[in-house]
Amino acid sequence: MILGNLLLIPVEDALLYVEPLYIRAANGQLPQLQRVLASYHGYTVMDTNLDTTLAALFTNPSQPAAAIVKSSAPPSALPANTTPALRAAADHYNLALQALRRGDWAALGAEVRKLGESLGQPTE
Repeated sequence: MILGNLLLIPVEDALLYVEPLYIRAANGQLPQLQRVLASYHGYTVMDTNLDTTLAALFTNPSQPAAAIVKSSAPPSALPANTTPALRAAADHYNLALQALRRGDWAALGAEVRKLGESLGQPTE
């Protein structure tokens, strides 16, 4: 899995976060787009392309669809079989959210970079 560039786009009084996820090509060709993540006003959506991701995110956000996850509170505990790399990724994600809430852009960038590194590690 390869993380694309995180895009921060100001929309009205908030920020829209968009990040593509790619898979590595086995034969050395260019990576292929696998999913697109988007987050806005506390909702996070993941779908197969930008159009459907944004449509799911902005279609009646007061009544979340199945593809929308309320992300205001992180899960209290990860499953017992979670790999150390995934635990580290979850920690970096939560620290990035805290930095975002504080408006600490440098810390947010550092945690997103560490999150990408954690997700780029092979499974253990």
